[in-house]
This record gives sequence, C-alpha cells and structure tokens, in this order.
Amino acid sequence: MIEELIRTKNNFSNLPDFGKVSISDDEIEKYLSRQFSSLFSSYAQSFNKMYKRMGSLFIKNFRRKPILNKEHFINTIIYTHRNPIHHGFCTSYYEWGYTSFNEITEMKSELIEVEKALKIFGSKERFIEKHMENLDKFYHTYDMETS
Repeated sequence: MIEELIRTKNNFSNLPDFGKVSISDDEIEKYLSRQFSSLFSSYAQSFNKMYKRMGSLFIKNFRRKPILNKEHFINTIIYTHRNPIHHGFCTSYYEWGYTSFNEITEMKSELIEVEKALKIFGSKERFIEKHMENLDKFYHTYDMETS
C-alpha cells in the first residue's frame, strides 16, 4: 500500500506539460541581455570603487551577430582562440588554457563535440593549419601597423 502511494505520488507522467515552459526567443534575449548587463555593471562599479575611478569599462551595448555560413563560423572559432594572443596574455594558442583550442587538439573535452568541430575544418591537421595561417596573418598585419 505505501509502495503504491509512493509510486503514484512521484509519477508525474500523467501530467502532460509538467515542468515544460514555453519561452520565446525575444524573452530569452531580453533575459540574457539583462543578466549580462547586471554582471558588467556590478563588475564596473566594483572596479571603479576599488581603483577610485569613474566611467564605463566596457563598450556600450554588446551585440550579437548571427553566423550565417561555414567560413564565418570557422573564422569566429579562430578569432576566439586568437583573442588572448591579440591582447598579449600569451604568444601561442597552446599557452592559453581558457579556450577550447587545447581541448580540441588533444581531442579531450566534456563540453565540446570535438569530432564535429574538427569535421567543420576537415581534419585536426587542417584545424591547426588554419589557426597558424590566421596567426601569421595577424602578426604580419600587426608588424605593418607598428612599422
């Protein structure tokens, strides 16, 4: 008898939409935008208080841009991996442990679908090659700007 009560009490399958919530893309976008805005605002206020300064720390109103094709997606991945090099935190993709570059090249990730990522580039070798080509182009452009 008690087992039957426990079984029926914990059986929510007869409730068709139990736990399901329908949220529109606009609502999700507004929610995420508010959350990031609060995060950036709190951080900026704390930073300004700590260093006795005023004003914005970040570019106003971050925005999203849809990725519309494969080449744009590849360039976005490479850009994300190159960003720490661009800002002087390291000089090699391999030195920075806070992007997915090492996880992908080592083919070990709990978050990234490594095989899918590599398939987009064609192979692991092509993934590394495209990154190195981009880095060479970056350094060449940087050298031209500082000369």
